[in-house]
Amino acid sequence: MPRLRTRPECPVVPALSAVLGAALLLGACGGSDDTDGIPVAAVRDSAGITVVENPAPPPASRLPWTVAPAPSVDIGALEGEAAYQLYQAQDALRLDDGRILVANAGGGEIRVFDDGGGHLATWGRQGEGPGEYMAPTALSLWPGSDSVAVWDRRSQRLTVLTSDGALGRTVTFPARETMQSVNFVTALSTGDLVVSGLQFRMESQGLSRLPTTFATVTRDGDFRAELGTFPGAETMIQASDDRVAITQVPFGRTTVAAAVGDAMIMAPNERFELPFRDPAGALRRIVRVGIDPTPLSPEIWSAEVERRVANAPEQAQPGLRSSLEGLPERPESLPVFDKILSDPAGHVWVRLYRKPADADVAHRWLVLDATGQVLGWMETPAALDVYRIGVDYLLGRTRDDLDVEHVQMWGLER
Repeated sequence: MPRLRTRPECPVVPALSAVLGAALLLGACGGSDDTDGIPVAAVRDSAGITVVENPAPPPASRLPWTVAPAPSVDIGALEGEAAYQLYQAQDALRLDDGRILVANAGGGEIRVFDDGGGHLATWGRQGEGPGEYMAPTALSLWPGSDSVAVWDRRSQRLTVLTSDGALGRTVTFPARETMQSVNFVTALSTGDLVVSGLQFRMESQGLSRLPTTFATVTRDGDFRAELGTFPGAETMIQASDDRVAITQVPFGRTTVAAAVGDAMIMAPNERFELPFRDPAGALRRIVRVGIDPTPLSPEIWSAEVERRVANAPEQAQPGLRSSLEGLPERPESLPVFDKILSDPAGHVWVRLYRKPADADVAHRWLVLDATGQVLGWMETPAALDVYRIGVDYLLGRTRDDLDVEHVQMWGLER
């Protein structure tokens, strides 16, 4: 593995919790050494908050890590046994014993596979009763145990299962004035759960980013603390006397959320800035990278309109074209990134935004160490939407040439 890069006189701080507790120490360091072609970040203290400023890394500063040329596990089939036919596989999770869980939202169930991709069991079924799901969309390890939490987006309910699939309990999250339609986001290593909710207002018209509030709650669903309110997905809201039309805008920016150890990142993705907050919502660290957003040019916009119209059913094409071309406002720039993940080594992986028209181009990630220093670039397979990054694997979903869904695991060598 590449060595951590810090200023010459600074101590290496390998764990995120240690970094959050060492803000003043790191802020006093100086220097401008360049290691392996990547400039060392400037680290300073600002009123007790550690600020890490990374220059834009050189394009050639690729990490010496490699992704295997083919998946080691491939779950998915067009025909044959029903257990391998996936429909809206929204998440996947690999347990310590090698089993792979797949949240098959279209079937309202959790499918369990062995470490070679063989079907072992199916947990739950579609329904609204205990142990049933309408649309399971997220999986998470339950803090402090080997149990698994399953978030059902449609029933707005979190179900906790034992490692053998037995029903433990269910948790619901009451709406608050600042959080309508509360959704589960993730579980922190502290045992707190993170939820989010929109604030919809009728006066929010035109190109709008509805405020999204994040909060921590206990494992019983009781509110603990607000983490802050951030701009949500960029949408066009048009109201008339009898209805409100909400249109998802091409290239719309949003706030990307991720848990990193005992901290939470909620990062508006119109700029490369990652704020780290503790479970009480206090801002502890800000990591910046000197990557500027790409302006949304008329050429990029027109190409995306043409792509969407061409992919729509013929009878829907005129209306879609009129809707997109008639939008009174457009985003000023493309999102800078669209996903943040962490791995067991404490690295933060930030996936750079890729235009929909570039679906055959490999995903590019910028990897940072536990202190916020840029380590380098990584690429992952173009068609793979990575859900999890392990010590030696990537786990995610892809589609084949026949549009059949597959959950795949790819080897990762560091």
